[in-house]
Amino acid sequence: MTNTCSRLFDNSQFKFLIFDKYIETHMKPFLILLTIGVLAFLISSCKDEEEVKNNVKNTAPKTKTQLLTEGHWMIVEGTISPDIIIDIPAIGLIDTISDYFELLASLGQGQDCYKDNQLWFLKDSTVVNDEGPTKCNGTDPQQTPGGTWMFVENETKLEVKGNSNFDLIQAGPMTIQELTDSTLQVSFEGTNIATPGTPTKHNLNLKFSNRK
Repeated sequence: MTNTCSRLFDNSQFKFLIFDKYIETHMKPFLILLTIGVLAFLISSCKDEEEVKNNVKNTAPKTKTQLLTEGHWMIVEGTISPDIIIDIPAIGLIDTISDYFELLASLGQGQDCYKDNQLWFLKDSTVVNDEGPTKCNGTDPQQTPGGTWMFVENETKLEVKGNSNFDLIQAGPMTIQELTDSTLQVSFEGTNIATPGTPTKHNLNLKFSNRK
């Protein structure tokens, strides 16, 4: 009886050893591959989720503050209505001005070194006057303080204070007609105090191009 049990035990142990060997030989590589596959799937899923988040973030529309403060804005067009009339009887001068650059020229600022000046609207609500690519006087600083800016009326208007470009015509809050990555267009009513004669009111439209 003992010998029979011993033989059965020995036989069972032998079978167990064979089974264990089979598992080690055939199943472990499968389990390793399965584990690698699961890990690869999890890593891929996390990466895809991160890419989706980044794409959503990158495609989100920019705020008006971002659009304005990320630009270096140069005036490229400007119209004045009704015309500014310059009448100086002492020298027999009568002229009309319907263009912003004509207004600059009448003030002795018609050169290209004035036309390429830029406005930088900073995130701290200050404005910087930048000389742009050229200077009328090589010793002039590249940048000077240009007052302050703020959005008003639910960001439908832009108000700039203490800047010489707008003080020429005493500009009030400017209605934003267009604001994109490349273009800023505003319209406003201003009072002409730059040219001789009685101050007059005019509507102005200014178009800026982002030169950043």
